[in-house]
Amino acid sequence: MSFANPSDNEIRTILSNPTTVAVVGCSDNPDRDSLRIAMLLKHRGFHVVPVNPQLGPDALRAELDERCYPDLASIPGPVEFVDVFRRPEFLPEITEQAIKKGARILWGPTASGFTRRQFLISIGANPPTHGAANAIST
Repeated sequence: MSFANPSDNEIRTILSNPTTVAVVGCSDNPDRDSLRIAMLLKHRGFHVVPVNPQLGPDALRAELDERCYPDLASIPGPVEFVDVFRRPEFLPEITEQAIKKGARILWGPTASGFTRRQFLISIGANPPTHGAANAIST
């Protein structure tokens, strides 16, 4: 499966339409990018749902006014956008969960880790048929 990042205009369009975003790996540490990005998205009108199996349900209530969930499957209701702040080895499992949850967009680190270059997958109505690992291997 060939993959290319969407154009800057496509990314702007995605980010200009507030929706429900699950921030996987959202930290309770205010110095971490995951919490800063979650707060920015909330400020921009997105419904932000933190996901972190190591945090309790109320760990981010003060910052995001939302319950924290241990995984994507535990979130009630739809999630359209999954923003991942986990190491690349966790991406296949998170991608599979995102597809099962019906997410249309997955954003996360490249195989080389968190750098300025991140990938954005538009899952859409036709999720990958050869498994998540193939969808994110490029």
